[in-house]
Amino acid sequence: MSLVKDYMIRTMNSVTPEDNIRKAIILMYRSEQSVLPVVDHQNQFVGTIYSNNILKNIIPESFGFLDSSRLFYEVNEAVENLKHVKDENVEKYMARNRDAVKEKI
Repeated sequence: MSLVKDYMIRTMNSVTPEDNIRKAIILMYRSEQSVLPVVDHQNQFVGTIYSNNILKNIIPESFGFLDSSRLFYEVNEAVENLKHVKDENVEKYMARNRDAVKEKI
């Protein structure tokens, strides 16, 4: 019989709701992960932060439908959005999902 503990990752980068988005982006980049667990100060799971939740607040909606004349405008808008988003708390963008599988029953 397979158990969760046989497959789980024991050491994984995580952030707290009070950490800023900049920290989450850096951890995602360095670990090549698009999702991070969010834990409280007792290291208890409280949610998840996904790169897509961050990106949709940085990249303009029209970015996928660019013509070359708007490229620089759209890139500059993304840079400006990142300036605002990077210092906001993870809590604003995290998914509060308390469903988790425990190692032991």
